[in-house]
Amino acid sequence: KSHPKTYICDCKEVRKSHAGHALTMIPFEKICESISKFEKDFISEKQKLVKKTNELIEEILRDQKERAEELQKTIKRCSRLKEWFMETQTRFYLVDEYIEVSEFENIEEKVKTLIDLDIKQVHKPVENQSPKPQTRIQSEELLSFLEDPGSFKSLNLENIKLGEMQLLSDALPDSQVTSLGFSNTKITDEKAEVLGNAFSSSLVTCLRLEKGTITTSGFEKLSNGFLESRINYLSLRDNNLQEKNIEILANTLVWAQFVCIDLAYNTLTLKAMKALTSTLCNSKVTNMNLEGTQLSLKEISVLAECLPKSQISVLNLKTNKINKKALKVLANAIPNSELTELDLGSNGLTSTEAAVLSKILPESNLAKLGLSMNKINSQGAKSLAKALPESELASLDLTWNEIDLKGAESIAKALPKCKLTNLYLLENEIGNGKKALKEAVAKSRITFIDLVEVKKPPELPRVGKKRPRGSKAITRSR
Repeated sequence: KSHPKTYICDCKEVRKSHAGHALTMIPFEKICESISKFEKDFISEKQKLVKKTNELIEEILRDQKERAEELQKTIKRCSRLKEWFMETQTRFYLVDEYIEVSEFENIEEKVKTLIDLDIKQVHKPVENQSPKPQTRIQSEELLSFLEDPGSFKSLNLENIKLGEMQLLSDALPDSQVTSLGFSNTKITDEKAEVLGNAFSSSLVTCLRLEKGTITTSGFEKLSNGFLESRINYLSLRDNNLQEKNIEILANTLVWAQFVCIDLAYNTLTLKAMKALTSTLCNSKVTNMNLEGTQLSLKEISVLAECLPKSQISVLNLKTNKINKKALKVLANAIPNSELTELDLGSNGLTSTEAAVLSKILPESNLAKLGLSMNKINSQGAKSLAKALPESELASLDLTWNEIDLKGAESIAKALPKCKLTNLYLLENEIGNGKKALKEAVAKSRITFIDLVEVKKPPELPRVGKKRPRGSKAITRSR
């Protein structure tokens, strides 16, 4: 009886007990529902605002990046122009051609026009003041590229000079080139620096520097460009790399994007191999070509120790000095590694080494094995044939291995039981073994087989000895 007309209470039970009284009840649950509805609307509006803000920020950052790249290119043009104005041969020509001496009051406008010009269009005068290109371009492919950089995806150049390298580097950022190759080119310090600076703003993912020379200091400058590049395939084959170069490359491996490294036909000493394997385990490299790098027992031992810790799945060891001891060390590491492809061609391997390999095949992940140009012979072929059914091998290359009829028949018996799809027996003396192989192929997974036999050249008469009377001279057929 003492309470006022307006009764404030959030308890439903109490309000029910006052039903019918002349009281004003306040439904707090409806008020709270209304507040919650507005709260959800505000949260939704905030989320939309945040999303829109993030989109605008991303757009601003993209525009900022593009503008920064444009400005960087312009800064480089300014630097080059200053260099040109410092040269006696160039400064007067530039002033006469683009500045107009009589109108120095508008010097700023003239300079800005000159900066906006494509620097490649500026020419140097000869002694008689007739203009000619700053750099004489000898490579027709480079000339075609400079005329239309956007139409090239692959570029292969030979014996490039410093001036040509500068023009190439200037054009690379505006091109679609992903594969860039140089052959028979001496990479000096200046060329290396020019080329290395172009990598960060280019699309190049494959770089081939082959059959040339690279100075140690030049290679160091080049490696600095690798760190900011997209390059994942690097070929340095046949460059006579020094130990110091390999050490520089090793220091780059951890930070670069390299997946495939080709060092074929460079001599890798024990010191160089230790440097290389010290960082190989922490790199992204999965494919390594060490063909013809003069590896013997000591170097192979260092490599074998690294293999189980690395991501190497493809390894080329052709044309090295891998003897029985070296092969045993390597074979012991294979089952614990990621290797799926191994090439041991041209290493003088015999049936003894073939037996060593056959023991680890069932325990390994090898799907492709190359043993071409060795001396495996039929005894070695038999050892390998016994291991085939229990292995993962899909491709086996036994080209030129002195394998005869018995060896071919041993392989033929194993074909229906194994996973081989590709078999190479080119240049062996299998004779009637062809028949057994062809019959086995029909029952196997083989999709490709090479059975061309070795062709013995006819014997030539010895020099200095007369032919018997009535005999005919024997000549080689081409």
